[in-house]
Amino acid sequence: MRVFIAIDIDDKSIWHDVEKIQKYLIDEGVKGTFPSRNQLHITIKFLGDVSDEKIKLINEKLSIIKSPSFTLRFRGVTGFPSFKSPRVVVIKADDNSYIQNLFMKIEKNMVSLGFKKETRPFSPHLTVARVKKPWSWKKYISDKLLPLEFNYEYLVDSFKLKSSFLTPNGPVYNDVFIYKLGGEVPKV
Repeated sequence: MRVFIAIDIDDKSIWHDVEKIQKYLIDEGVKGTFPSRNQLHITIKFLGDVSDEKIKLINEKLSIIKSPSFTLRFRGVTGFPSFKSPRVVVIKADDNSYIQNLFMKIEKNMVSLGFKKETRPFSPHLTVARVKKPWSWKKYISDKLLPLEFNYEYLVDSFKLKSSFLTPNGPVYNDVFIYKLGGEVPKV
């Protein structure tokens, strides 16, 4: 089973703006894939194809993670590896100590199971589009999207182990396990 660990984001306001950005990109001829509302998430760690036995071990390790609920703020649009020629267009989440601590706990537990340690810094974000044809991106698109600012707050009260099935119409995600976060929501 192909799996990853993520925080699902289901908010009408955020989705409304994601949809507007996606429509703009499509209207400008950007060739790529565009996640649907039920696919919006922040990936914490991609694990890849794992056996059912390994899923049980992953679940054991994720079940012991303790973290308070917390609020994430979403701010602006950017792209990876650069916004001049992005492969992925994203809405940035503010990096706070709560999501970083959750990431570090998950990373430590997954590395203990033999998964590769992440070498890049964790940068929480929502994927708006995956650009499949780089030639379809025009510089003025970055200039138009870069000034966009958002001020969303989203309560994170769980994270999930999710499966990903690749289809010709894009990935289909399913929840494998849900892990509730506890405690009082800290003010950030």
